[in-house]
Amino acid sequence: DRWLAEESHKQNMDILSNLERMEKQVEALRKQERENYAELAKLQHQVKDQDQRNKMVEAQLNAERLKNSNMVPREEHEAAKEETRLARQRCVELEEMYATKEKDYQNIVDAYKQVSGHDTGVEVRPLTPRPMWTHCRGLLDPEGPRSMQQSDLLQDLVVRISAASRTLLAAYGLQSATLKSSLFGKFAKPSPRS
Repeated sequence: DRWLAEESHKQNMDILSNLERMEKQVEALRKQERENYAELAKLQHQVKDQDQRNKMVEAQLNAERLKNSNMVPREEHEAAKEETRLARQRCVELEEMYATKEKDYQNIVDAYKQVSGHDTGVEVRPLTPRPMWTHCRGLLDPEGPRSMQQSDLLQDLVVRISAASRTLLAAYGLQSATLKSSLFGKFAKPSPRS
């Protein structure tokens, strides 16, 4: 009996040691499971973040695609840039040619003025009609300098004097005719001033 008791005791001790070992293994597995769950949660969170980033990048990519679909192709853009560059270069050449022609024209005008004697320094209005000196022949000094304003003023003065003197001369003529002719005097009205 003693031997059986010792054997039972050994078996119980073996069972207890196995149980403790198993409990330790179960505890280690639980710990590993908790770590795995924590790692899984962390990875799921990273996956969600990555999905959000992917969606943002996809939206940006779609926006870029839309923008690029509305843009001119690179080849056309380069061709247009080259065409613009050539047009600007041609514009500069034409401006230089214009400046040269303008300088040549000014030289020709200066030479013509020197040859023809037009370069007297008197400023006049170009291409203005000369005044009609109908009623003032010999009134102005022909040697004196003239200007358009002076001639307009004198022309107006001469026209007024001529119109006033015509009326006066006509009145004297009628009075003289009335005195000389009795027939004319019958039909002539008396002057209101007399």
